Amino acid sequence: MMRCRHHWLALASLCALAGCEDRSEPKAKPHPVVIATPATPVLPVSPPRMDREALLLAVTQVASEAAMGVVDEERQRQLDGSRFELRLRFGCPNQPGSDEDPPRSWNLDEKRRVLSWRIAPEMSGDDLPVQALGERTYEAVEGFWIHRPWLLKAACPAVRVAPSSPPNPPQAVDGALRGQAPAITPPYVGIAQFFTETDARTHRRDKRAYTATNAIGTGETPSADGYDLVISGRLRRLDSGRVIACDAEYATRPPRCIISAQFDSVAIETPGTGEVIAKWSSS
Repeated sequence: MMRCRHHWLALASLCALAGCEDRSEPKAKPHPVVIATPATPVLPVSPPRMDREALLLAVTQVASEAAMGVVDEERQRQLDGSRFELRLRFGCPNQPGSDEDPPRSWNLDEKRRVLSWRIAPEMSGDDLPVQALGERTYEAVEGFWIHRPWLLKAACPAVRVAPSSPPNPPQAVDGALRGQAPAITPPYVGIAQFFTETDARTHRRDKRAYTATNAIGTGETPSADGYDLVISGRLRRLDSGRVIACDAEYATRPPRCIISAQFDSVAIETPGTGEVIAKWSSS
């Protein structure tokens, strides 16, 4: 009888324990571990290449400063090393010149159906405009004049059709008859490579022209808009610290300026299509 009583007491104790509520504090959920992801490095974006417009606007700024007797050293420093692509249009139709052997020209041999191009360097260290810059530490200079620098884009100038009968008698204007072009103005903006004694001589042309030929079909015709001489490379400071060197000799004329550069390539292209006719690399 006593044994049964003990069993009942044990069973009652178990039931009492089972009925008790768990009053302990609820366990907090673990916080998620946040792993910091390293930020993606921002790579520097190289500035776009200076085109014809950008180069000529820079020349205008430097020429203005030179005419006032000012040299902006910070502007020149920022120009140094800038990449550029300069387009020079040549061989435009209806553009007669006084030079029987122009430095940039193209020719069509009708019989052989062969187009030929010739680009000759136009500058040397002996030229007076180059010597006037006062850069005396260079062994050789080679480059090109930028004809019609007032055109910010490479293009042929519009041809004005003269009236058949002028309404008024011709009048003299600046030494020329009205309606007739005055004397040809010497070019006053150019781009050139300045070579020192330590520069590789293989990069020099030594007055050798760039020439190319191409056979065309019977129905093909030359470009009606001329062709583009395309010069690519980097601007390069001279020993004087200037990248665009200007000589303001006359107060009544624009300063003559030469852009110092390293040519990486010289090419002849067809305007509009971008067809590369010939390309010469300096590397």
